[in-house]
Amino acid sequence: MTVATRLRVRTLPLALALGTATLASCVVPPPTPDMRQASRATPTSSGPVPFQLDDNRVFVPVTLISSDGRERRTLAFMNMGFAGPALSNALYRDLGVSEERPLRMRIGRTEIAIDPRTVQPESEVLDFQLHLTPRHGPTTPHEQAAYAAKKAQGPGGLMKAVVGPLPVEAVLPAGLLTPYRVTLDYGARILSLDPPGGPTPDGTPVPMRVNPATGFATVDATIGGERRALVIDDGGSFSALRLGLAHSIARRHRDWLRSDDGIGEANLSLGDSDVGAPVLRASDARLGPLTLAPFDLVGFGVPGLVGAIATPAFWNYYSKKAGERVDGWLAGNVLKSFRLTLDYPNRMSWWRREAPLDTGELDQVGLVLERGGRTVTVAGIARRNGRPTVVGVLPRDRLISVDGRAVDGLTRGQLLATLHGQPGDTRDLILNRQGERIETGVKVTAF
Repeated sequence: MTVATRLRVRTLPLALALGTATLASCVVPPPTPDMRQASRATPTSSGPVPFQLDDNRVFVPVTLISSDGRERRTLAFMNMGFAGPALSNALYRDLGVSEERPLRMRIGRTEIAIDPRTVQPESEVLDFQLHLTPRHGPTTPHEQAAYAAKKAQGPGGLMKAVVGPLPVEAVLPAGLLTPYRVTLDYGARILSLDPPGGPTPDGTPVPMRVNPATGFATVDATIGGERRALVIDDGGSFSALRLGLAHSIARRHRDWLRSDDGIGEANLSLGDSDVGAPVLRASDARLGPLTLAPFDLVGFGVPGLVGAIATPAFWNYYSKKAGERVDGWLAGNVLKSFRLTLDYPNRMSWWRREAPLDTGELDQVGLVLERGGRTVTVAGIARRNGRPTVVGVLPRDRLISVDGRAVDGLTRGQLLATLHGQPGDTRDLILNRQGERIETGVKVTAF
């Protein structure tokens, strides 16, 4: 999943929202393409494809080929929390994607022919809408293609807002991977796609369930002695549980609560929805026979009144794509410690541990950040044991630099890394507070 969800609130008087349970039906998610016939190709080996890792997320070089043979090389966000391929609005228009014009994607030596009706422009695939009255989006392939063409005419920019300033113009989704045995070697930064079968990979075998319509792969984990269905989602920087479930676990396991707010890679959306998101460290977690503890995760949802509608709607939408009710996802903070092989046709995953799980990843200055375009502001101050971890910084302060390094224009990973360090280290911040320049030194906290 793990991209920031954009909720467009059209007209929702708060007085009417209060006590209106039926409003959950008024959240219209973007249409989900059916990927069962989307990739018309015999699986071939890609060979080793180097990828870039930023903020625990995978970015793969790909070539997109239009129906008239024009090629566009770009960087694709590999996101197993997406069903179908997505393009920036500009690239969608430039390649002339339409219902009748097929598209191909080349990854290393592998070339995948894609049904164009499954390709979505960014303005469609990230577009949740909230309406006063129940409303349904397009349902038939023809309606979806017409809707996508209409959305692609807009200026776009949502993809850049999520992954900028990386030059990403496409999403490589789970739905294109189902014919393959996919290996993500995080240590070597290598992706490979291969036909199913072949020698048994190294690592601990863990069965997985695959929804053939979306490619979502789900595994059973045990957290605190309870079974949880989790999607393998390399598109997320940090593993997550439903917000209400995370709060419930935090109440039962007070020693698991690391922060009362999303910080570091748990600052999932780089937005104010991360304020109040509990960050947990499970001391008892297993994935089949594989021990995951200490296993870090965050509660994901939207707080407040709108969140009472939007959070269940999101998780219902995410579960529908998984084909079953899921409790969360396993993301890059866990996956990066493994050489992970997913044999989609045979519904089996193999986990070869190559590094211990990173227990110091969240040690940083306790700021919850929000990014709007190139501007970085402070959304909140992270609390530990109910107390703020930073003084001298206020919500809505604009962050200008950390230790002399300007933060505008940094990638998500680079931005969060500026605040990371050893507990007790000092980071010198320059902030703008309503036009006033503020300089302050703040300590790195052990979360």
